[in-house]
Amino acid sequence: MSMSNNKIVVNQYPIFLQEILEPIRKRLESLESNLKTLGIEPLMPHQIDLIFGYVANVSQVTIFFVITYLSLFKKHPKDRLSTELVEEILMFLKKLWQDTKNAQSKLRKRK
Repeated sequence: MSMSNNKIVVNQYPIFLQEILEPIRKRLESLESNLKTLGIEPLMPHQIDLIFGYVANVSQVTIFFVITYLSLFKKHPKDRLSTELVEEILMFLKKLWQDTKNAQSKLRKRK
């Protein structure tokens, strides 16, 4: 985990902070109020932080693994890691998290 933080520093990319993590944090917080209206015990603040940390860590490690794969198998479009490549990976990851959220709501509707 520290290697992915040190080498890539995804926290410097607005896509990671504003378009991936921020919507997930808002979704978790809105989920808490939805649970209250359903009469289900809401998430505790530390539970929200734990889930949010898990999502952030999984995202960072995923980015690291994609870049490692590209490097090992010489699939980089250029010889060096570029900002554009990291942003493309982040956009893919953003779509993945959105699709996961949408699939989850579709599964609930089928019940």
